[in-house]
Amino acid sequence: MSLQSYYDAFKSGYWARSDAEVCPCRGCGWALSEVDTWHKCPIHYAGQPDPEWADCGMDDDCDVADTEPAPPPEPVADPDEDDIPF
Repeated sequence: MSLQSYYDAFKSGYWARSDAEVCPCRGCGWALSEVDTWHKCPIHYAGQPDPEWADCGMDDDCDVADTEPAPPPEPVADPDEDDIPF
């Protein structure tokens, strides 16, 4: 089976089981495939945050809107200016 076929099949949720003990998501709502991608469990997903987002090191109560914006980029010199002193 090609990786794309495996990914598509896993994404479809065929693997989900109603018993959280045997479900690949273990009841947490997300399952990690063998190609290192997270997928929502069609049975146990109930709005849980994406595990990759949860592992980002931010506090659980942190909101993206509360984070500091990136600083503005440094100004770029005008290419028409001649900075050569001769």
